[in-house]
Amino acid sequence: MKRYTYILIIALMGLALIASCGKRRDAQKIRNLEEKFENEQDVQEKSMAANDLHRAYSLYYLQNPHDTIFLRNWARMAMEGMEYDQARDIFTRLIQNDADDPEIFASRGRVNARLGYFSQASDDFLAASELTRNDRLCFQYVSLSNFYSGTDSVLNATNVLINEGKDIIKYRLERAAQLMECKHYSAADADVKIVLEMDSADVHALLLLSEIGLRSGDYENSRKAIARFFEIHKYNDTLTDKALYISKEIDHQRQLLQLEKQIREDPSDYEVLIDATALAFELSEYDRAMFYIRNIIEFYPDSIYGYLYRGQVLIQKGDPGKSVSDFDRVLSLQPENISARNLKAYAYLLMGKKDLLMVEIEKIKSMGGEPLEILKPYSKE
Repeated sequence: MKRYTYILIIALMGLALIASCGKRRDAQKIRNLEEKFENEQDVQEKSMAANDLHRAYSLYYLQNPHDTIFLRNWARMAMEGMEYDQARDIFTRLIQNDADDPEIFASRGRVNARLGYFSQASDDFLAASELTRNDRLCFQYVSLSNFYSGTDSVLNATNVLINEGKDIIKYRLERAAQLMECKHYSAADADVKIVLEMDSADVHALLLLSEIGLRSGDYENSRKAIARFFEIHKYNDTLTDKALYISKEIDHQRQLLQLEKQIREDPSDYEVLIDATALAFELSEYDRAMFYIRNIIEFYPDSIYGYLYRGQVLIQKGDPGKSVSDFDRVLSLQPENISARNLKAYAYLLMGKKDLLMVEIEKIKSMGGEPLEILKPYSKE
């Protein structure tokens, strides 16, 4: 009996080894096809390479339905090939594997919007806003959700209620919020000020006025509205939390304007350029950050910070492939830089290049560093 048990165990181990080898072989085939697709210049040949790649992806998925790195890469390739129906299906599969990742919901929301499924896009962005821990992304996702939910229709309905004389303060504030989401800042500002003429101590109106000022760039009036809010509202609640967030954003934007003034006076001031880049990056003002980064690299080509920030901005703008060369440049200047090594590994994660990701993680550990939290599931024990 024991003999047959040992034989069965050995047989199962053999089957597992065969399956593992088959998986590696399939993954290598996909990598070869990806390389062929990316390097092909002829339009017809590129289209044929894309078809071969999608067939290989489909077969690999049947055998490895829970490989999230592979699915992310497949979704990226589908988006690049403008295969939006396929991308939508892949993001749905990713959500089935990982229902707690806000970026997957946001990505499917963007695809749904491209396909004209605006109601579903709204639901996806709303789900993303509820999952993210980043306040700025939360506001962004809520705004997109409102936009795709048919804000114009809601706006028209609100206009009717105001014209009928229904709860003028409530509906004017609702209309102002809707106008703000549509970027009609002057009209939104006018509605809120009408409410404040009726009740100068309406904290909801003051908070909305400060947010309109923040979004439109009218930081002085935004600051005044926040100051008035804190004079009246003395409680620790969600309104106070939002007011504190807006106040912080206003301060940062005003600091950035001051730094930009200094840059205009001296475009090569290293400390000012670094401070402005860091602040713009924190505010998700990536185009502004790129402007400062170009100056850093032009005037200080041997500084690691220009390349380090540019790589991070490229990742945030959805181009991790281009970011790798920047992190390599940092490592050529400063080989022991753990941050650059971690960011390079993260770029490989986003690109779906698992083998290269594992190599970078091992290098981080060999240098005595700690992989980023998001990389730890791929770290060999």
